[in-house]
Amino acid sequence: MKYRSVLLLYYFDDMSVSETAKTLGISESAVTTRLQRARKLLKDELERRNYNG
Repeated sequence: MKYRSVLLLYYFDDMSVSETAKTLGISESAVTTRLQRARKLLKDELERRNYNG
């Protein structure tokens, strides 16, 4: 869930890293880390499902 919130705010609500951090009450570095991890998880899952997008 922590990755989902960051992804939704950053990409779908078009918030900056700073705005996302303030909204979630976490540091900007935590937002950046969660975005990186979420992208990796999504990439791995898409590869696992053989998505060639």
